[in-house]
Amino acid sequence: MKIKLMTILCSFFLSLFAYAEESVVVIMNSNSKVEKVDRKELQSFYSGESNRFANKIAVKLSKRSDDAVRDSFYKMIGYSENQAAGNIAKLQATGRGDKIVTQKPLSDVKAAIEFVTINADGGIAHMTKSEYNSLSPEDKKTVKIVFE
Repeated sequence: MKIKLMTILCSFFLSLFAYAEESVVVIMNSNSKVEKVDRKELQSFYSGESNRFANKIAVKLSKRSDDAVRDSFYKMIGYSENQAAGNIAKLQATGRGDKIVTQKPLSDVKAAIEFVTINADGGIAHMTKSEYNSLSPEDKKTVKIVFE
């Protein structure tokens, strides 16, 4: 009985670890004029340094409520959530927080799709690659990957 329980627990924790390390994609509305976003732009948006794309479209940010997905996203862009929050706090404290964009919390993939659908030009969301791959063909028509 103990061995069976240990096997189940090990499998569970290994699957959690694999999920936490899964690659993440950044999506936008398929009709957005923005075609690609680079790592530096994402760092700039999520740290409060910038609120517009190079083509002057306003950025609308989201963040996943799921810690593993959100942590993987920040790891992918080369920042931690704490670093970004610290930079935002510093900008606010020095009166230079005019470019900070509030991040809308999203509970799941469906909410991410809805967010970029509503915010067609500048809405940015993220999900794991496997979540993206499991989207319906209809949902895939409404979004595009702009960074992975």
